[in-house]
Formats: sequence, C-alpha cells, structure tokens
Amino acid sequence: RMSITGSIRSTSSSHRNSVSFDTQPITNQIDKLIQEESSETGGVKLAVYIHFIKSAGIPMVLSVLLFQLLSQGLTVVSSFWLTDWTSDPSTSVDGVQVVERRNYYLGIYALLGVGQVVGAVLSSFSLTYSSVMACRQLHLSMLTRVIRAPMSFFDTTPTGRLVNRFSKDMDIIDNIIPLTAYNAMIGFVTVLGTLLVITKSTPIFLAVIVPIGLIYYFVQKVYVTTARQLRRIEAVSRSPIYSHFSETVSGAPSIRAYGSV
Repeated sequence: RMSITGSIRSTSSSHRNSVSFDTQPITNQIDKLIQEESSETGGVKLAVYIHFIKSAGIPMVLSVLLFQLLSQGLTVVSSFWLTDWTSDPSTSVDGVQVVERRNYYLGIYALLGVGQVVGAVLSSFSLTYSSVMACRQLHLSMLTRVIRAPMSFFDTTPTGRLVNRFSKDMDIIDNIIPLTAYNAMIGFVTVLGTLLVITKSTPIFLAVIVPIGLIYYFVQKVYVTTARQLRRIEAVSRSPIYSHFSETVSGAPSIRAYGSV
C-alpha cells in the first residue's frame, strides 16, 4: 500500500510539474499576441505627401495654389500701382486734383482689390473641397481595408487602436492638416511678395536675405523635428486610453452581474 501511495504522489507531483511547465510558453504567446503600437521616426516620406495630394485631387490642389498666387500677385501689383499713383505729377495741377486721372487710378486700384478678394475666396473654396475629398477618400480606403481584414487582424489589434484611427486621426486629416498647409502656403506667398516689394524699392536688401534665410532654415529644422516626433508620440499614446475605455464599458454588465461593484 505504501508503494502504491508513493507512486500516486510521485505521479501527481510530476503531472503538476509538467502542467506548470507546459503553460509557461502559452502565457508568453498570449503576451505576444497583441504587439505594442509603433511609430515612425525621421522625416515624412514623399510618398505620403503624394498619396494625400492624390486623395484630395491634383487639380483642386493646384487650384488652391494658383488662386492664392493670383491673390498675392494682385496685392503686390496694387502696392506698385499705389506707388505710381502717389508719384504721378499729372494727378494735380496747381494744387487741384485732376478728376479724370484720379478716377483712372482709383478704378484700377479698386479692380485689383476685387481681384484679391476673388482669388482668396476661390482659394478657400478649393481648399475646403479638396480637404473634404481627401478625408472621404482616406476614410473609405481605411474602412474597406478593415472590413476585408482577416480575423487574425482583430485578434492582434486592440479596439482602441481602431477607434483612434477613425476618430482623432481622421479629425486631424479633416481639420488640422488642411488649415496648417493653407496657412503655411499663405505665409510663404506673403513673404515672397513682401520680399519682392522691398527688393524693388531697396535692392541692397538682397544682401541681408541670404543670412536671414539660413537662420530661419536652421531654426525651423530643429523645431519641425521635435514637433513632428511629439505629435507621433501623442497619436500613439491615445490608443491605450480608447482601449481601456471601451473595455470598461463592455465589461461593466458582467461586473454588475457578479456583484463586484
């Protein structure tokens, strides 16, 4: 009897050891099932910009740029026209303004102002339409890929990550990116027009443009690198929050059913 009991105990002990030994790799596999979300490093690839422009529509993107260039070009022309108006001696004779010459300069100046407004309005309209088209196309493409994804994709991808893509990331594509790009384009065109006006009146200013441009280039290079990486870290850090919230909401009925709260 003692031998039988000892054999049973040894068998049970060896069985427990084998079970605990076999479950360890399974636990490791479960931990590795859902991978941590990674983020890109370095500059944004050119293919990303091309894909966004194609989603927005190349003609509409060109329309935004051309109408903005038209508006800023008319602004520069109106500045030159105002300079010619004030320096024209034929606008007044013996201190009395010549009505015909005044109306001539004033009419052209008014037409230039109307052209500026029309160019700015058409540029804003083109921007709005292209941003809507880009957001719709990217959302449709992402939704199609998620619907056609295999079940292994949903097993390895948390729900919060998908919610983050379809909510905050789409909001950035729809609102923040178009406005940021539009403001950058306006700033570039405005600076270009201002430099043109200053250079025409003061040509020596060209000697100062190069060192100032180099300083701005190095400053923006440091800023853009830091801001871009911080934006990526912020985007990745939102996914666990959405996952935790969705799991809390879905698990609340079970917790209440078992009286744990």
